[in-house]
Amino acid sequence: MRRANGVALISVLLIVALVSALVYRLLSEQSMVVAHTRHVVYGDQALAYALGGEAYARQLLFEDWNREGSRALDSLSEPWAQPLEPFEVEGGALTIRLRDLDGRFNLNALVAADGRRATESLRALLAAVGVDQAVAERWRDWVDADGEGTGFGAEDQFYLGLEPPYRTANRPAATITELRLLEGIGAEQFLLIAPHVAALPVTGGRININTADAVTLQTLSRKRSPRKYPSSAAVSSL
Repeated sequence: MRRANGVALISVLLIVALVSALVYRLLSEQSMVVAHTRHVVYGDQALAYALGGEAYARQLLFEDWNREGSRALDSLSEPWAQPLEPFEVEGGALTIRLRDLDGRFNLNALVAADGRRATESLRALLAAVGVDQAVAERWRDWVDADGEGTGFGAEDQFYLGLEPPYRTANRPAATITELRLLEGIGAEQFLLIAPHVAALPVTGGRININTADAVTLQTLSRKRSPRKYPSSAAVSSL
């Protein structure tokens, strides 16, 4: 009798343990489903806010284009360039800021026929923010179409030796984040360069001096020594 009672007790304990494990598994999976759904909803909401901000920015630029006095010239005194008050949204605020990328150095200018001159301009910009000027040659090798190294540059033979290995793009850049793939460009160096450069889908090197900052303007001068600016100022303009 006692043995039977013991077997029954063990059986009950096993059943309780199995049920507990099953309930725990179900609750864990439910929590994962709820968390996933929450992230999807928040993601869709953030996308809707971003699209709304983009539509508002397009309206500002459309109004600027319709004003004949401002159509031919973009400057930081125009309405589109003024700081906008944050829009309150559920759970936070939406901030919109427009920047003229023509006021930055175009990294794809090094692909143009006068790429050597653009390389020297990039060297001036790098010197102004305190980054190794050899990065200019490395970037030229990254975007030019040939596989031959330039000065202190690097082509496939260098990058294929890294872990993981990869090849140079040998085409115009689609985004400035490609700088992070260059030798000698870490997160700190990238943050110093990023506020002053752009990767425009054209290879022209024209810069709008009305919207360019002091660092970018350094690239236009061939007669004065590059001036180094405090790194904090460069990072703060991001």
